[in-house]
Amino acid sequence: MKAIRAINYIVLIIPIILGLIGIQDEEFLIMAALSTMVTGAAQVIIALIMILGKHRNPLLFSYFAIVAVFFLIWGFIGNYEFYIFVIPVMLALYFTYIVYIQMKLEKQKPSIEIRGNE
Repeated sequence: MKAIRAINYIVLIIPIILGLIGIQDEEFLIMAALSTMVTGAAQVIIALIMILGKHRNPLLFSYFAIVAVFFLIWGFIGNYEFYIFVIPVMLALYFTYIVYIQMKLEKQKPSIEIRGNE
């Protein structure tokens, strides 16, 4: 779970850093926008790994539902209003919250110690 958290933070921070550098050079703004696609793809893959593994958090299922609704809206409506570009940012933050909650739940689980004959 620590690796998942680290990967998520890395793919989340890269667009932010590129966007901040983009204040000085506009080419970095384009790279920041493109890197958000990598962030989204990485988060969906991580969420799939979590669901197929031992993490059956209901928040993951709601995450996939929201992702599906986003792509349906994007595909069927087709007009690129501002709100459609806010949804991926909210999804990235929501997935980061899910990873945080999952890490917290794993820390609360009691560890089982197997002791020999005393």
